[in-house]
Amino acid sequence: MQFILNNRLIFGILLFGLIIRILWLFLVPGNFIPSSDDYDLIARNIIAGKGFSIHPPKPTAERMPIYPFFLMTLYKIFGRNIEFVCTLQAFIDMITCFVIFKTALIVFDSRRIAHFTAFLYAIYVPYFTLVGVIMNEILFNLFFSIFIFFLLKYYKNLNLKNSFLLGLLLGIATLIRETPFVLFPLLLLVPFIMIRGWKKSLKISLVMLLGFLVLYTPWLIRNAVTFQKIVILSTHSGFNLYTNYYFIPDPIKGQPIGVLEPETHSRLLQQTEVDMDHELMRRALKIIKDNPGHSLKVFFENFFDFWFNLSYFTEKRFIMYYPVGGEMFSFSYTILFFNGFLLLFGFLGIIRLRKNWSSDCTILLIVIASFNLLHMVFVCYVRHSMPVLPYLMMFASSFIFHMFSKSVKFAPYN
Repeated sequence: MQFILNNRLIFGILLFGLIIRILWLFLVPGNFIPSSDDYDLIARNIIAGKGFSIHPPKPTAERMPIYPFFLMTLYKIFGRNIEFVCTLQAFIDMITCFVIFKTALIVFDSRRIAHFTAFLYAIYVPYFTLVGVIMNEILFNLFFSIFIFFLLKYYKNLNLKNSFLLGLLLGIATLIRETPFVLFPLLLLVPFIMIRGWKKSLKISLVMLLGFLVLYTPWLIRNAVTFQKIVILSTHSGFNLYTNYYFIPDPIKGQPIGVLEPETHSRLLQQTEVDMDHELMRRALKIIKDNPGHSLKVFFENFFDFWFNLSYFTEKRFIMYYPVGGEMFSFSYTILFFNGFLLLFGFLGIIRLRKNWSSDCTILLIVIASFNLLHMVFVCYVRHSMPVLPYLMMFASSFIFHMFSKSVKFAPYN
């Protein structure tokens, strides 16, 4: 009972966030999207005995395995009940909100900042709408936030047990979505930064690597056996790089450079996914090399797509990951305002903290910058910023309460 009384505010925030997610799912039409990005198809094919495949009998490694197996498990137990899956995702998202709250407590040691960060997460529109989409975002955000929480909790006092756990958690997050792999060098370097003595540091790093490989090796073996080639992550990286740069106007042909000719497209479809991915990667690198000016322009434009969804305004196309009736409001304008608010106050929070800067803040900045740079190189949508937005929310919350505390005298409450 005392625990509940001491934490009634965060419980209230979580309940409020859950209610608006459930209301969104069941009161706004068209918010259950069953076949997004092939995950639903893979899950159904596994149940039907057709293997890990999008278009059977061809096997696939385009999607990382954990989310399709998560769906498959639910489908086997409850049937293909999309409404149930999305409702469960609403609960999962509130668990993520609680993990973000606990992470903010570690970084800032302030319940005010932690509560306000959790509140921002609870009301942020794309979070509570994505629960109705069969995509890996919600599950990924949970395990990625758990990884960051334990990284911040343990990195100053690493031992073999918690080092193995960190490797394990990074492996889980990467098997849901490829992007955390960019943080693998940071994870392995942490022992050398925090521990004196290279022998102990090397031992800790090897244990982290072991924790990662315990879960990740079966995926590597499966792909090597299936495709007779090494697939480190997925067979989607070439496509993501290619589609990011091929929209280059060709004044002679009158169409974008990089569009696959019909015969080339037919030939690629006859190849394995690995060969197709390698071919698209080669084409993408050639486009970048031959058109450096345009490629640099795309690279910087992706910064604004990552944070503001500006492609909506420049291309006049609606990002269907955020379904909403046009009569209500535009998600793009909502994101433009909300993310602009977060970036401004987050930046001011970082500036304010310069005198009291901690290594925790450095890690959060590295995480934000890594995801940002990765998606400036590859294809980029605003949803790709969602795993790191909570950490920007923490910096913004710290600045808001710093400024607010100057004009309002708080009762004793950290």
